[in-house]
Amino acid sequence: MAVLEPEPAPKGSTKPSTRYRIIPVTIFYQGQYYDASIYKASPVPMALLPETVYEAEQGGEAKGSIAVGTPSPTPSGWQADGSLTTLSMQPQQKAALAIETQPKGSDEPPRLHRGGAAQPRAASPETAPANPPAAPASQTASSGQAASSASAPAQSDEQAPPAEDPNRPMLKRGKPQGSANPALDAALPVVLRSRTPGQPDLVAISDVEASGPHIYALQWPKADLERLAKAATQQAQADLAGYIKQHFAISEPAAAPRSSARSSESRRRATSPAKAAPIPLQKAAPAPPLQDVQIHYFDLDFDNNPEIVLTASHSVTGADGAAHKVFIAAVTREENASDYRPLLTYITDDTRLDEFPRLELIDAVDADGDGIGELLFRSSSSPEAEGRAFRLYAAGPDRLRIVFDSRGAQD
Repeated sequence: MAVLEPEPAPKGSTKPSTRYRIIPVTIFYQGQYYDASIYKASPVPMALLPETVYEAEQGGEAKGSIAVGTPSPTPSGWQADGSLTTLSMQPQQKAALAIETQPKGSDEPPRLHRGGAAQPRAASPETAPANPPAAPASQTASSGQAASSASAPAQSDEQAPPAEDPNRPMLKRGKPQGSANPALDAALPVVLRSRTPGQPDLVAISDVEASGPHIYALQWPKADLERLAKAATQQAQADLAGYIKQHFAISEPAAAPRSSARSSESRRRATSPAKAAPIPLQKAAPAPPLQDVQIHYFDLDFDNNPEIVLTASHSVTGADGAAHKVFIAAVTREENASDYRPLLTYITDDTRLDEFPRLELIDAVDADGDGIGELLFRSSSSPEAEGRAFRLYAAGPDRLRIVFDSRGAQD
């Protein structure tokens, strides 16, 4: 699994860019998660080997495919780049491949077949052309056998390949396209990474086994989504108020000492049978306003009990008079259309980011191939910049459980 970070479009372009940075996250193998940024690195990690194909998703919905281009090391780890081939572009590409009659040797894209590998067909001497073109040196067989496709005639009586799965990933051989400025990318530290406006990060999966679509984004009416958002916001504000009171409460000034005359008067009143003065009721603290609010709605296990993911921040003034920022990531599940159960309440502030980084949701994704979605967050130790560390949560009946953390935490 990788994260696709959009690159800005060329200057003067009116179309959104299709170029993405490919950031490896994790590899799920034999029931265990491994850090894909270092897994089998020699020195390039296996997840970024050139020509590896990833399927891009958003909310579980397929968005296209992307092939790994040129990998390069950066101060924050290895990354690669590539161009996203959207689903609308794939039929045109396959139509062009269907009418192509002259193979292109080693540049011909390999074809993946399900249900067993197809048997290769050798070219017969009867169908060989009179003047066959010279085959490249890389295609010359050491055993002296004729090449199967390089010497095929231009006008072949073979039928066009049958229609295949439109979501089938395509591998393209040849020299991968490099980044527009690899030197700049290599020198760019992670703290300078900024989000491209209007283009969210995507999740990408590369798997040898094809799986059906799993749409995790909640497809409910707008009124229902607003009801879920209101409940999640109120719960987040209450949790933030408690955190601020605990960590940023301003101590009350000490009471002035009473004079001896007033003290004796108070003692006389205490011994008299007069009714004590009522204690004034304290007003509830106002709900802290939320900033940078992001709310996402999912149904991770398709039980019609949605999960609401809210991330936000709040500016507060500490006891020292300095301004601070508090960050919250909260996940709430609605059950039976009325009961709201918190699955995760994660609050930190800019004085504790080295130990408790802030979390920003990337997307819901099926990370282990069981059909149930997990929640992928980006964790960062900087109040403003986006980091290259990731945390993956699996949803349980009562809470979220960390199944992978690139920083090492797990439960």
